[in-house]
Amino acid sequence: MSSGSRQETHSAGRLHRDNARKKHFNEINFDKVNSRVLDAVQGISKANARCCDCNGTENVEWVSTNLLCVLCIKCSGVHRSMGSHISKIRSLTLDSFHSNAELLYLIENKINNETVNNIYEAQLSPRYKITPQAVDWQRLNFITNKYKLKKYVGGKCDSLQESLKQIVKAIQLNSIQLLQIALAQSDVSLKKISVEFNATMADSLFQFTLKHNEVVGGKHLFFITEYLLINDMNLDSKRDNFGRKGAVTPTTNKDAVVYWKSKWDTFGFEEPAPGATIEVTSQDDSALQLSTQDKKPPPNKSNSLSRKIVFGKKRWSLGYIPQKSQSLLLGRNKSMKPIKDEHNS
Repeated sequence: MSSGSRQETHSAGRLHRDNARKKHFNEINFDKVNSRVLDAVQGISKANARCCDCNGTENVEWVSTNLLCVLCIKCSGVHRSMGSHISKIRSLTLDSFHSNAELLYLIENKINNETVNNIYEAQLSPRYKITPQAVDWQRLNFITNKYKLKKYVGGKCDSLQESLKQIVKAIQLNSIQLLQIALAQSDVSLKKISVEFNATMADSLFQFTLKHNEVVGGKHLFFITEYLLINDMNLDSKRDNFGRKGAVTPTTNKDAVVYWKSKWDTFGFEEPAPGATIEVTSQDDSALQLSTQDKKPPPNKSNSLSRKIVFGKKRWSLGYIPQKSQSLLLGRNKSMKPIKDEHNS
């Protein structure tokens, strides 16, 4: 074998060993990082060492990111079966959260089984709480009643306006716990609440939440916004307003712009409020009032149902298709349905 061939073989072998070392290091580092996340969650409250629903202590390594509780593997399976609109389940040991600083902040600081049970079991007699020995149907019934039907929540609210006021107050106070209470007590979806706020105020609810953040490590952390997005708050789109010459740029800091952009692909988006901007530099919104003086003009009722449709989970615009053609298109495609106009409900 020539010296050149031996050198190439040696280099290839060294590269292979280096890659193997890097892979092994990354795996070890990944495990350590996830272990730190699990330790952080368990360190928030003693209640986090047990499953939020059955009080079990085995495999309590699953979190509901929208409910902010930690669960055992059996109860987490029931949560998944209810659908992600009720509970969004992630693994503390198998999933990585470090690409999303806001979500990681929520998990490491706001997961609290005691808080969740004080809300969702407020009117539950202790004798009806399931145990780790519960069979599948008992687990399913209890968890469905607790979160989907909200049978044990106290102070239920069916008023859209009252729910909106409670959520605005919680946002102003930067309080995740008050948001948890408001969302649990409300019989109105956060999507409907978003629509009401957007129709009432100059800014959208999404833009309003961006004002309420914390600076961590020199950067703005939009954990209030993240939590509400996880709970299905509408997300504005200004995709055409970024990076285009002569475009109207939101009056905000760079962190908010980067965060806003990162959410488009994650959550999808709603149509933006015309001419809306966001002011993150000012935290003073104490004068905010839900009054008719700030209301936007109502949408055009003649085409408000036909301009948007849902195809699967994506929104498509029919704005440039004639009305007659729109009707034919919607009639032939059962999977395409118009989005309900909240102003006409």
